Amino acid sequence: MRRSLFMPLIALLAAACVQVGAPPSGSAVIPSASAVVPSASPVVPSAPAATGPPVSTSPTTVPGTPDPTRTRRPRQPRTDRPTPPPTQPPTVAPSEPPTAPPTEPPLADLVVGDFEYPGAVFDGEDFEISFVIRNIGRAPSGPFRYESSGGVSALVTGLDPGGETIRHTVIFTAPEGETAVTFLVVADSEREVIESDENNNEVQRQIRVDDEV
Repeated sequence: MRRSLFMPLIALLAAACVQVGAPPSGSAVIPSASAVVPSASPVVPSAPAATGPPVSTSPTTVPGTPDPTRTRRPRQPRTDRPTPPPTQPPTVAPSEPPTAPPTEPPLADLVVGDFEYPGAVFDGEDFEISFVIRNIGRAPSGPFRYESSGGVSALVTGLDPGGETIRHTVIFTAPEGETAVTFLVVADSEREVIESDENNNEVQRQIRVDDEV
């Protein structure tokens, strides 16, 4: 009897619970909390990646400290400048002992000297002129000839170094109508002797000629 009373009561409570939990008519259906709610912030598409070469960023270094990632490239030599020739060391000639200059063989040297003659003569007057020939060289002369004004020529057999001939005397006539007369003597007149000086073989003297009163 009691059990039969409880059964209809339980059925009523169950029906009442179903009505209470059901949504009222016309109201929107609220999804359960377990439904996925979209994020309020819109999704921003990411920018396309750059197609250029990657840019390397050097790490930040403290001022005054060397950068371990930077390396110095070696400097290339310049090719637009001419390359100077290599410097050659100076050539030093081997020292040699000084050589004495070549010595010339000793030679004779004939000169005319010791002239004696009057200071003045008259027209047509005969007068004497005398002289000697010396060898002032360092070798014997050998035979030679000498000549003088007036057509005088004589042979000398030879002179040793420092030697001299006997005094030669020539008689000369003063020309008429002249104011002076020149007397010339030439030793080795035919160039027979090789001498150390060939330019001192001639000597000339000038004598005044006066009119006869």
